[in-house]
Amino acid sequence: MPRARSLTAIDLFCGAGGLSLAFHLAGFRIALAVEKDPDAAASYKRSFVSRYSPSTKLYAEDICHSSVTEALESFGPGQIDVVIGGPPCQDFSPARLKARRQGRRTSLVQQYFKIIGILKPRVFVFENVPNLQIAARGKYWRSIKAAALRHGYRMTAHELCAEDYGVPQHRRRLFVVGVPKDAEPVGMPRRRSGTPPSVMETIGHLPALAAGEGCPSDPMHRARSHRPHIVEYLRTIPEGGAWRDGTRVLSCHEGHSGHYDVYGRIVGKCLAPTITGGCTNPSKGRFIHPMQHRGLTVREAALLQTFPADWEFCGGIESQSLQVGNAVPVRLGQALAKRLFRQLSASRRQLTHSLERTREQSFAPTTPPASEDPGSYAQ
Repeated sequence: MPRARSLTAIDLFCGAGGLSLAFHLAGFRIALAVEKDPDAAASYKRSFVSRYSPSTKLYAEDICHSSVTEALESFGPGQIDVVIGGPPCQDFSPARLKARRQGRRTSLVQQYFKIIGILKPRVFVFENVPNLQIAARGKYWRSIKAAALRHGYRMTAHELCAEDYGVPQHRRRLFVVGVPKDAEPVGMPRRRSGTPPSVMETIGHLPALAAGEGCPSDPMHRARSHRPHIVEYLRTIPEGGAWRDGTRVLSCHEGHSGHYDVYGRIVGKCLAPTITGGCTNPSKGRFIHPMQHRGLTVREAALLQTFPADWEFCGGIESQSLQVGNAVPVRLGQALAKRLFRQLSASRRQLTHSLERTREQSFAPTTPPASEDPGSYAQ
């Protein structure tokens, strides 16, 4: 019999569903999710809603859309235990900050905290780049903290390493947790003991592919096509090496000395590098398969992000890769979700016990105070 789901969450900016799955596996009921990207929303519906949580209401809209606002306002204050997800991390990356696209970012952050003000959850939590706290000399972090305070919440930030929670990947991310100003702070999950599986322990069972080939039984396990001279170039790059370690130099690298990880080959016995939105393209980083002369497939990248082996991603390979790279590793998200579930469940039991005691005291029969002279009341 499935476990009763006593705590409820909603997922804003839900992407392909990695964080929703993590919270679902920890025992939360995902009541509602929002994702404006049509491919990511389709992935969420196909892989999470259909297989794990048919009752989740998915809105494939911007969080500023009136239909989303109306749906959120249907929940009374305090009915939602946790709001997960936050404004996309790219809005706070160095590249985006240089572009100074502040207007859109500001509107998303303002809308996010407007939603927090409507729902009054017991906790909100979102993941972002470690750069968030220091971007623009801390200006954006201070403005976010101020917005939280205006709605009655205080925030703490915790930098977690994915490999400490069993993820076969080097990935440092910032988790921001907000609670009402008078509430108990939320603790972070304990690190797992032992070493996470290596890259080849995670993906080595998949069928071998040449560039441009696909697995007939798994549409997510398809390798990008590379031109013949690129394939020959990839053959010359050793495990752990990159573009400068090949026996030839591509014309695009002539006279260039930076970006060492570009056209880098992953070391099979080690952990993977950070899986990004360019994870299937060797020209975007260290994403050459350890043994095969091609980039990673979407399936391989998804397994390194600890998605289930049958998770489907919709759209073309660029969109699929972005969905995988933008996700919170499921195993990392699950560790945090379990910690939240235990703490929120314990505080709810304590509150219920206190209310029951108060109710018992309110309805307890009253008796006259004891007296040495019982007859003094019989006047």
